[in-house]
Amino acid sequence: SVKIDVRAVWFDCSPETAKKRLEIRAVSVHDSDLTQFEVWLSNKSWFEPPDGENYPFIRINTDDESPEADEERKKKIAEFILS
Repeated sequence: SVKIDVRAVWFDCSPETAKKRLEIRAVSVHDSDLTQFEVWLSNKSWFEPPDGENYPFIRINTDDESPEADEERKKKIAEFILS
């Protein structure tokens, strides 16, 4: 058998952040088919996060959109991938 090292990065945010982003997206020029909060909630309800047994994962919260938070997320992801 072939061993494959799979690692998952799960980007997540609070419902409040999602709602704000979707409201902005609904009136912007971004191409997106997801603009309704109800659709986001529905999609989130059927999403099954990794169990961590078959492969490791890291959950990254994207609520804070500051450049400093982006840098911190990049560091966490790099540490996770390189560990």
